Amino acid sequence: MIRAVIFDLDGTLVDTEPLHFAAFNEVLRGDGIEIGFDDYTARLIGLNDRDCFSTVLRENGKGAGEEHVAKLIARKTAVYQAAIAERDVLYQGAEKFVRDCARRFPLMIVTGTLRVEAETILRHAGLRELFLDIIAAEDVERGKPEPDG
Repeated sequence: MIRAVIFDLDGTLVDTEPLHFAAFNEVLRGDGIEIGFDDYTARLIGLNDRDCFSTVLRENGKGAGEEHVAKLIARKTAVYQAAIAERDVLYQGAEKFVRDCARRFPLMIVTGTLRVEAETILRHAGLRELFLDIIAAEDVERGKPEPDG
């Protein structure tokens, strides 16, 4: 018996990975780092922002202290928010599928994205009211691939 449907967001309902990738690189350039898209999709795509920045900084011999990572996350959030503010990023058919599911089941979002980003995307798509709640990156201690969310 299905009691609820839990959706991921990025890469499941919305095509935002190219925007995340571009935002990460824009911010990382300040530390003299640029990551390739193949590397990003192979290893980093499922990580939350904190874990992605920490991993890339350490691998490139840069300081990955909490304060520095927090500043990078804030910059990346601003860049990414500007990118999604005016774009329709839903995959074709995603809106209909979500609406069909919402007629039968309670819906949740569990995402490695920041809450403000998930809220922006869902509100822009006119889907936010269909989800009971969002479990976002800042709601869990350990991000993907850990099962905390």
